[in-house]
Amino acid sequence: MIKPPLNQSLRFILAGIALVAGPVWVTARSGPMTPTRTKVTAASRAEIAPILFGVGVVEAHRNYLVEPTAAGSVKHVHVDAGDVVRAGQPRVATHGNSAQTYRRIEIRAP
Repeated sequence: MIKPPLNQSLRFILAGIALVAGPVWVTARSGPMTPTRTKVTAASRAEIAPILFGVGVVEAHRNYLVEPTAAGSVKHVHVDAGDVVRAGQPRVATHGNSAQTYRRIEIRAP
């Protein structure tokens, strides 16, 4: 059996060490295991402005399903989504389609 020269064996060993040590070094320096950098300063008194920031959805406390009492077409919408309504305030005005229901109907807030 022919033995490879010592220089070639040494090159393979060094290449193997570099292939293992390289990623370990990069992970330790810039990966999730990196120590947190901190800065120490002297405490001082200062005014802090109140700031509130958030991302989310605002939902109503109560939701109501509002339906007409007779078939008809919408003629006028009095409120938009997000408007505050009071009890009895008209929301939608409709007109009936048939001859006996052809009258103005208003859907009011409960």
